[in-house]
Amino acid sequence: MATDMGDKALKYWTGRGEKEAGFYVAEYNGRVVGTVSFIKVNEETMEVFRFSVDKTVRSLGIAQKLENHILEVGKSIGYKKVHLNTSHSQVAAVKFYQKLGYTEVRRVYEEKIWFCSIIGFKVVYFSKELL
Repeated sequence: MATDMGDKALKYWTGRGEKEAGFYVAEYNGRVVGTVSFIKVNEETMEVFRFSVDKTVRSLGIAQKLENHILEVGKSIGYKKVHLNTSHSQVAAVKFYQKLGYTEVRRVYEEKIWFCSIIGFKVVYFSKELL
């Protein structure tokens, strides 16, 4: 979360227009404890990024609320599908996305990330229909 919050204006996420990208935060007791963002892939699909909740508050349902919010944003814009990805080593994230109803699409060494095949880093891609 610290990397994204370092850009106070969040220009990467907010400079594209409300239907093209967005960045949202969750606050708890006056501090930012979660983030989620999206970027338009095409007219029907959005990709979710930066889905993170501080470890100290993970049992409070904040991640579920962030997911609900980002899906509502997507539906209001007219998206029909959501994509997201994580590392295979993020076991808790993989299980969480599966629990939320995301379907694993593929698990691969991503060639454009040079160190993936060297260290055994696989990217897990997920998809979910917006109903």
